[in-house]
Amino acid sequence: YELWFSDGTEEGTHLVKDVYPGTSRSQIKVITALGASAYFTAVSPSAQGRRLWKSDGTAAGTLLVPNGPSEPSGLIGWNSALFFFAGGALWRSDGTTLETKVVKDFSSTASRAAVTPNPHFPVAYKGRLYFSADTDDSGRGIWSTDGTEEGTVLEAGIVPSPGAGSVDIDRVAVAGDFIYFAAATEGPSSYELWRTDGTPSGTFLLKDIRPGGLSSYPYLLAPIGNSCLFTADDGEHGRELWVSDGTPAGTLMVGDFLPGPE
Repeated sequence: YELWFSDGTEEGTHLVKDVYPGTSRSQIKVITALGASAYFTAVSPSAQGRRLWKSDGTAAGTLLVPNGPSEPSGLIGWNSALFFFAGGALWRSDGTTLETKVVKDFSSTASRAAVTPNPHFPVAYKGRLYFSADTDDSGRGIWSTDGTEEGTVLEAGIVPSPGAGSVDIDRVAVAGDFIYFAAATEGPSSYELWRTDGTPSGTFLLKDIRPGGLSSYPYLLAPIGNSCLFTADDGEHGRELWVSDGTPAGTLMVGDFLPGPE
C-alpha cells in the first residue's frame, strides 16, 4: 500500500509518493485530514517501526513528522492540531518538531496498555476531546482534554478496579446529547451499550440486552437524528437493528427482520 491522490478522474489519479521504495509495502493506515494536509501512519526504511507522516499531496511535501513517536494510532484532527496515542500517552502535533509533543503520559501510572488505541476514539464532544484510558489510580474510565496536560481530566470511571474489565471504544457514536459506546465490566452485563454525557452520573449502562453474563456485542453504532442506531444480539432474535434515545426505556429493538435466533 502506498499513498495515492485522486480528483475523481482517471487523469487526476496518481501515486503521490512511494514511501517504502521497491516491492515492499509502506502499509499506510489511518489517513486523517487537518487543514490542507493529510496525516497518516506508515512503515519505511528511513524510520524504525510505524511512524507518523504528513502530506500536502505532493511527493516533496510528503514527509516523516519529526520528533514523532513509534506506533501512533487513534489519529484525529481537532482544534487546529492532530491528536493521537502512542506509548501509553496522548500526543498532539502540528507537523513540526517543536509542536509534536506529549499532552499527558499515562504510562507512569499504569502497568497495562494505558490508552485505548482504537482509531474510532477519541471523539470531539461539547468542545473537548473524549477518550478512554486505564490507570492504576482510577481503573478504566472516560477522560477528556482541552489539548493541555492540566486540562486533561477523568470525567467518569467505567471499571473502577484496574484490569477487571474493559471499555471497547472501537464502537462509538455521538448522537444528540450523548456519546454511545460498548463496554464490558466484571459485573453480569458483559459487552453492552453504554452512554455518557461527560459526567459520572450521566455515564451508565443503557440496557443489558443479553442478560446472564453474556454479550449482545453492540456494533455498527451510527447517529440518526438525536438517537443512536446499532446492531445487537439478544440471544433470542439473533443480530437485529436496535435504536436508543439515551434512556433505558428508549433502547429498543427496531424489528425482527430475520426471525429466529441466528
